[in-house]
Amino acid sequence: MSTGRVRDRSRTRSGAGTAFLAVVFVAAGLAGVTHGHFAAPGRSAAAPRSPSWHLDSIPNIGYDARLSAVVALSSTNAWAVGRGSDHWNGHQWTAVPVPPPSSGYFNLNGLAVIPGSGGQMWAVGSMSTTSGSRFWILRWTGTHWKKYGAPNPGQFNTLSSVTALSPGDAWAVGSSESSSNVAVLLHWTGVAWTQVNLVPVGLSSYLAGISATSGSDIWAVGGYEPSNGGQQPLVQHWNGHMWSEVTTPPVSGNAGFQAVTVGPSGLPLAVGYTANGNSQTLIEQWDGGQWNVLPSANPGDDDQLTGVAEDGQGNAWAVGTDHRPASNQYRNLVEQWTGGAWQLDAVSNRAEANQGLAAITNVPGSGQFWAVGASVQRWTGGSWQATPAPNGGIANELRGVTLTGFGAGTRVWAVGSASPDHGQDIPTVFTRTASEPWTRSIVVPPQGGGQFYGIAAISASDIWAVGQHSTGSGEAPLADRWNGHDWMEMSPPPVSGEDNSGLDAVCGTSPGNVWAAGEQQDPSTAQPVFDHFTGGRWKRSQGPALPGYSFAINGLACAANGEVWAAGLKYGSSQAAVVMLWNGSKWALQTVPQPSGSCTLFGISLQSVSNIWAVGECFTATKDMALTEHWNGVAWKQIKSPQPDISTFLFGVTVTGRNEAWAVGEFSSQRDPSLVERWNGQSWVRDRSGSFGGISVYLKGVAISPSGNGWAVGSQYVGGEYRTLAIERR
Repeated sequence: MSTGRVRDRSRTRSGAGTAFLAVVFVAAGLAGVTHGHFAAPGRSAAAPRSPSWHLDSIPNIGYDARLSAVVALSSTNAWAVGRGSDHWNGHQWTAVPVPPPSSGYFNLNGLAVIPGSGGQMWAVGSMSTTSGSRFWILRWTGTHWKKYGAPNPGQFNTLSSVTALSPGDAWAVGSSESSSNVAVLLHWTGVAWTQVNLVPVGLSSYLAGISATSGSDIWAVGGYEPSNGGQQPLVQHWNGHMWSEVTTPPVSGNAGFQAVTVGPSGLPLAVGYTANGNSQTLIEQWDGGQWNVLPSANPGDDDQLTGVAEDGQGNAWAVGTDHRPASNQYRNLVEQWTGGAWQLDAVSNRAEANQGLAAITNVPGSGQFWAVGASVQRWTGGSWQATPAPNGGIANELRGVTLTGFGAGTRVWAVGSASPDHGQDIPTVFTRTASEPWTRSIVVPPQGGGQFYGIAAISASDIWAVGQHSTGSGEAPLADRWNGHDWMEMSPPPVSGEDNSGLDAVCGTSPGNVWAAGEQQDPSTAQPVFDHFTGGRWKRSQGPALPGYSFAINGLACAANGEVWAAGLKYGSSQAAVVMLWNGSKWALQTVPQPSGSCTLFGISLQSVSNIWAVGECFTATKDMALTEHWNGVAWKQIKSPQPDISTFLFGVTVTGRNEAWAVGEFSSQRDPSLVERWNGQSWVRDRSGSFGGISVYLKGVAISPSGNGWAVGSQYVGGEYRTLAIERR
C-alpha cells in the first residue's frame, strides 16, 4: 500500500507497542508486587518520597552527528563535545545536558580544560540562525554548562578550536564570512570575549586549531588562499606581545592545517591535508627555526588528518579519515609516531557505516589516549578499542517500551531505529535494569535496513519486536523474537500483491498466542490484515471491509480470555479513529465516539476486558487535540484530557489499575514540549514532572511497573539531529 494515503505517516507509525504493558503483570498474577522505596512485609518504612520523572541517558547510533573534540583530566574524568556533551566517569560515557540555542541547531568543535579552575572547561562552536550562524561559546562551571556571548563580525561565524592558560586567559580561533572567509581570533580576558585583529593573509583564510605552552608561546593553524588561487597552510604565532604569520614550506596543490599540538618540548606539531586531485595526509613540525614536512601514511585515495596529540614521553598520535575505494567507505585513520616515522595503526571500524575520527587527546600520566569522531576509540597501551558513547546519529528514535520481571529484577526493553549512514535505517533494541545502564541488544539488521515500531513481552525469555524492512521495491513486515539469549528474525510473509506494508503493533499472552498488525491490507478489498503466531507458524486473518476506506492499525492489546483489541484509523474520503475486536473467530468494528475532524488512535492498553484505554489525536479546523477513549465493558466513551496547546498528541498508553493509567505524547510548545498525563480514577491530569524541554520532544511509549516506577521513551531534536530520549519515573 502507498504510504502517502495516511495524512501523516510519521504520526501513524507511533506509540504502537505499549498495548501489552499491563498484561505482562496482570496475566502473571503480579499486580500486587512492589519494589523500590516500599518496605518488605512486616517492616515499617519511612514515608516514601513522591516519585517523579528523571532523564535517563540512552545510547544513539550514527555517523553524521559525530563528536568533534575531546579532553581528559584523568583516567576517570574525560569530556567530549559535538552536537551535545558527554562525560566519562571511568566506567561509561553519559550525556550531559547542554543549554539549547535560541534558534536552529548547534555544533561544538573545540574543547579545552581551564588550568587552575578545578576542572572547568571552555567549549566553542557555532549555532545556526535564520540568516547565517553565530559563535557558540559555553563554559563548564563544574555543575552545568553556561552560555557566553562574543562579537560576530560576519554573517556566517564559527569557532573551531580553543585553548586556555588560566581562568582569565583563553583563546579561540575560527572564521567569519560575509563576502569572503576571514580567519578570526577571540581572546577571553577574564571579563568578556573580544576579537583580536590579525594582519589579513591572502584573499581568504581560516584558523582551525590552536595550542599553547605559555602566555608567550601560542600557535594557531589553518589555511589561506594566495593571490594566484588555491589554498596553502597558514600558521600564526603569539609571542606574548603580538600575533605574526610564520611561513611554511610551499606545498604542491592545495593544502591546509586542521589541528596543532604543543607538547612539553615546546615544538608544535600540525596536521591536515594536501590535495592534488584527491586529498592526502599532511604532517609538519616546527624545529625551532622553521616548519618541516614529515612523511606520513595514506592508506586510501582520499585521506586527511584532523587531530593530533602527544603525551610528553615521545609518543604522538594523529587521527582522521581515509577513503577505501574497494568498499567506497570512509574509515577511521590513526597514525603513530614511533620515533623515526609516522606509521599506520590498527583501529576498529563499524561495518555498516562510514567512519572518521575528528580529535584526540592524551590521558595525563597514564599513557592512554581518547579519540572521537563517528565513534569513540580508546588507546589503553596495547590497542585501540571502540567504547560506546551516548551521542551520535542523524535520526535516532525509540517508539516502544516494555518491562519484564519485577522488583529488583525488573528489566526494561525499548525499540526503535537509527540512521547510521545517510538514509538506511537499522532496527534498534536497548535494554537496562535498575542497576545497569542502557546497552544495545544486537539485532542482525535485515538487508536493505529496517525499523522497529512495537514491542511486547510474554516473559523474560520471550519478547517480540515488530516493524518493517526494505525489500528494494518497497517495504515488508519485520518481526524478531528474543529467546533469552539472541534475537531471531521470525517475520510473517508479505501480503500477496502488497508492495508496501509493515507492522506497527504486537501483543500476546503466551508463546502460542502473539498478534501483530500495522499498515498492511488486502490490495483487492482494502481489508486490514492481522498476523497471528500460534507457536509454530503465522496465520493470517482479515478485518472488516468498509467500501471506499483503507485501514492502518497502530496499537494492539491482548486479553487473557482470548480477545484482541486493535486501534488505529480508517482513511479515504474522510479519516476517523477506529477500534476493532477479535472475539476468537472474527474481527468486528466497534462504535467509537469522537469529535468531527480527522481522528487517529495511536495506542491501546488494557487492565481487564472492562477497563481499556486508547489514545490518539483529532485534527479539526482550528487545532490538533489529544483524544482519549475508555471502554468500560459495555461501550466506548470519549474522556476529556488536558490540552496544553493548540497541537496536542498522545502516542502511547499503559493501564496499571482500575483507577490509574498513563499516557505520553507531545505538544507544540517550544519551551515545554514533552507530555505525560495520568488518569487518577476521576480525570486525566498532566504530570509536569515528566516535562523536559527542547526544540522538539516526542514521547512515543510508556511502561509502568506495579510499584509505580516506570519509563517513557521517544526522541528529542538536539543540535540539528534526532536523538533517543528516555525518562525514568522513580
